[in-house]
Amino acid sequence: MIEVPRWGITLITAIFEVAWANRTEQARQAARSAKAALQTLDKQINGLLNLIVDATQPSVITAYEKRIAKQEEDKLALDEQAVKPVLSNTTFKELHELALRFLSSPWDIYEKGDLRWKRLVLRLVFAEPIAYNKQSGVRTPKTSMVHKRLEAFKGRKCQMADPRGFEPLASAFGGQRSIQLS
Repeated sequence: MIEVPRWGITLITAIFEVAWANRTEQARQAARSAKAALQTLDKQINGLLNLIVDATQPSVITAYEKRIAKQEEDKLALDEQAVKPVLSNTTFKELHELALRFLSSPWDIYEKGDLRWKRLVLRLVFAEPIAYNKQSGVRTPKTSMVHKRLEAFKGRKCQMADPRGFEPLASAFGGQRSIQLS
């Protein structure tokens, strides 16, 4: 297990919160764009319907009907995007806690989960599928960027600065620092 200092967790939380806010705004913007595109499609379909009413040649009517059918398909796809909820039922706090739990112990989730959870853990922990060679066996996998960054915390000693300070001893002052600390 990788031990992450408290300041690291605070930093990760801040990054996740900003990403959550950005993603939420992107989803809202996509929903607004889909609604605007739906209105445009409705106007186009109504215009084509008016043209069908005025048309007398069967080939022209068939062409208009094909265009309407294509626009109706596009409309269904946009309708799904416009109606999709912007925010999920879970809050940022719940998702954040779940993410931190995953980052602290992906092996526990892998061990206790079913096949779907195991696949998810593998996709989140490794940057690409694990390679296998018939002669040498399993190759060294490439871990995801998140886990590479967390590895930087592993084995790092977090400690306070030496009370004597960082300044090297100066031989001109008899092996003492320029300022005496009491």
